[in-house]
Amino acid sequence: MKKLIIIFVLMAFSAGGIYLVSYAKNGPRLSIKDKNVNFGIQDIQDELEKTILVKNAGGEDLVISSIDQDCDCTAVMLSSDIIPPNGEASILIRVGVKGLEGDFSKHIILHTNDPEALSFTITVSGTMKRIFAFDTKLLDFNVVHAGKGATLSFTMERVTEEKVKVKKIEATPSYLRIEDIHSPDGIFTFVKVSLSEKTPLGDFEGSIRVKTSSKIIPEYTIPVRAKVLP
Repeated sequence: MKKLIIIFVLMAFSAGGIYLVSYAKNGPRLSIKDKNVNFGIQDIQDELEKTILVKNAGGEDLVISSIDQDCDCTAVMLSSDIIPPNGEASILIRVGVKGLEGDFSKHIILHTNDPEALSFTITVSGTMKRIFAFDTKLLDFNVVHAGKGATLSFTMERVTEEKVKVKKIEATPSYLRIEDIHSPDGIFTFVKVSLSEKTPLGDFEGSIRVKTSSKIIPEYTIPVRAKVLP
């Protein structure tokens, strides 16, 4: 009789084990392709931003109960904290990198109801490196009267020891024109930009593209705007 009881208990334990394995397979299952979010080498700036996808590869709702980060300079926004089977949600990651120079590494921890990923860590990393510094982030002609045109200038400085050069500077649309590029020492580059007297009335938007020999940051864009009045 004792032998029969022991056998019965073992069988029940075995059945329980099968049930648990089945539950793990059919329950919620976190799936993230970008476990390591690497921004690569970026120019010095205030903030970096990237969106990644979170999928539920399981058979029950995946619940993300909370998100922790190891730095106040990292912001995380989740499109939905409950993801149905075969569904997905997006995570917007914003990293404050103002004043940062060199390598950085931060961590985001998702707390979920996936038995195999109760705490899931996403690593966010990158390198901040300054190549050129500009004296403006926006060329704003402000108010320009039709038929008169206007001229503005900006300066860029090479702040790296690498011998990178300014290869080309272009302006779009055609109402913008690069009037002069002057680089007396290879470190400072002075650029004069004009807005045509034929620019149509209304709000004007354009851009200046600075192409460099840098393999890290080969191109910079400076937005241009104006308000053309009669």
